[in-house]
Amino acid sequence: AGGGGGVGGEESDSDVEEWMPDKEAPRGFRRVVRWQLGGLSVLLGSDTLICRHDGPGGAASIDTSHSSAGYAASGVSVALHDARSDVTSLVCLDYWLDAVMSSSSEVGICLHNGGVVQGYRAVPTDSLPAGGGICTDGGFSPAAVSSCAVSVLRFLQQ
Repeated sequence: AGGGGGVGGEESDSDVEEWMPDKEAPRGFRRVVRWQLGGLSVLLGSDTLICRHDGPGGAASIDTSHSSAGYAASGVSVALHDARSDVTSLVCLDYWLDAVMSSSSEVGICLHNGGVVQGYRAVPTDSLPAGGGICTDGGFSPAAVSSCAVSVLRFLQQ
């Protein structure tokens, strides 16, 4: 996913526009994103932790929506996962959606056991639909996810 692209980094009719208020996002969200999907506009709140870096010699930050240069910097979304449980296709879908909606290039999966860190994996966002080397039961189709999301939004619009 990169700054403002479509689903899974592919160009599509999806467009991400991130909006950050001056102080706090509404109702406790870290960020609010207006997402265009299939000609419909959706306002999404997110609490996903994003680590961003402006590049060589640039500033690193947590939870900023834009770099100092004013463009949406690619980042790493951080996901906590219990090391004792499997990473299923639904878990991969959850991590992928968070990463795509926050324009993150990678997901940093922090494995823990009762809150004690056991290790971590950095997985490219684009590899999660195919299982990313971590999924225990296959993967999912980004096109099918997008199609289902559009269908649900059109139903809710009626």
